[in-house]
Amino acid sequence: MISIQIQVWDEGYGVTERFLEYCDSLKPGFTAALNKKMRNTYSDNYFQELWGKKLDQLWGDYKAKYGNVTEEEASDGDASGFPFPGMM
Repeated sequence: MISIQIQVWDEGYGVTERFLEYCDSLKPGFTAALNKKMRNTYSDNYFQELWGKKLDQLWGDYKAKYGNVTEEEASDGDASGFPFPGMM
């Protein structure tokens, strides 16, 4: 097993993509709704408004599910080591 050291959801394009894909897999349409809200400004509170959960809580759930993956699973994802949610 390898340990993933990613600390924040917006650490890079790949990490952000995987995290938003995860959010969308649990609540279809989430990313589109978030994008619509972000047309003029951004706030972490948008996650609470759209999900009913704080961003930190969603990120914690994601890391708990995908934070430790095998080398083989990591190769199916991106350089972050996080796989696409549908791949697990």
